Order: sequence, then C-alpha cells, then structure tokens
Amino acid sequence: MTLFDLLFLAVFFSTVAALIVAAVLALRGQSSPAFRLLRNWGTGLAVYLAITLTANLFQPQRLLHLGEDLCSDDWCIAVTRSSVTPASAGPLYNVEFRISSRARRVDQRENGVSVQLADDRGRHFDPLPNPRQVPFNTQLHPGESISLTRQFQPPPGTGRAAVLISHSGPGWLIIGEGNFHPPAVWLDGSISIFSLKDEPEG
Repeated sequence: MTLFDLLFLAVFFSTVAALIVAAVLALRGQSSPAFRLLRNWGTGLAVYLAITLTANLFQPQRLLHLGEDLCSDDWCIAVTRSSVTPASAGPLYNVEFRISSRARRVDQRENGVSVQLADDRGRHFDPLPNPRQVPFNTQLHPGESISLTRQFQPPPGTGRAAVLISHSGPGWLIIGEGNFHPPAVWLDGSISIFSLKDEPEG
C-alpha cells in the first residue's frame, strides 16, 4: 500500500466522520456548526479532488516489458508472450497473460480488469468473445499464479500493436492511479513510444 493509498483512505474515513458529526449536530438543532463543518469538509474535498484529477490527467503513460507485473495491492497481471497469425480478415493476435497473487494468507481476486489491443494509430480493439476463456477475476490462492489467453483480430493493415490494461473502480480518486492513460505493453518489445512513468511493481 502506497502513501497515496493511505491518503485516500484518510480522506474517505474523514468524509464519513464529517457527515456523521454534521448529521448529529443538525438533529440537535445546531444547524450553524453543522453547516460550517460541511463547508470546511467540502472545501478540503474539492482541493483533494482537483489535485488528484490534475495529477492523474497529466501523468505519462506507464510502459511495461513482456513478463513485468502490474500490481494492484497483492494482485498482479503481466503479458508473458504473444504471437501473430496472418489471416485475410486481419492479423490474429494470441496474447498470453499471467495473473498472480502475492498474498500470503488470504485468497485474492481483482474485479474490473479489462484489456484491449491498440495499434500505432491509436485505434483500440476488444478481445474476440469466447465464453470458455478464463476470466481475469478468477480467485487465486496465496502465492498462486495462472495463465490465460485472449485473442484479438484488428483489420488488415494494422501496424505495431500494444496491449492496454485497464482497471475500473475508485483508482481515479487516488493520486497517480487514474486510468486516463492505461498501462501499455508493446508486443514487439519496444518502449520508445511513450516516456516511462515509474518502475512496475514485481
């Protein structure tokens, strides 16, 4: 857990506390102190949100090598390998992922994870539907890792390709965790397109 995660938790619990205290004051007929408390809370929350959204919006896109983990707490995902099969409908990309748990005592799963294929022209493509594929939110035992595969088929003429890893949830409320620029893994191994934000967790 990072310093910014702790800051988010502090803001969350202080928000809950402020709302409870304001409600109690209002029920006791002390509307003026309740209003003053809510005004101060709202000002502080607005400043926090402005800083968070600005930092998340202007951070550069994070890049990963093949095999490097991108972690959310104790849950991690990595692109481990890829292959391309030529086809008349467009190249067929087979991308293998590894999801793993660094937890030592509890089972782990991560909801809201999605992946897309992006080309060097900025177009995004979803995986081909497959009801039998292993979901990303599969529950993992402590220390467990599993492999799963997604297939993508962009149209003919697609150039260099990268996998974008997105995570929905409250991340945009945490400084440095916003998903405005999803982390990317270029499948040809190159990382020359974007600047590196920071070292991936591993």
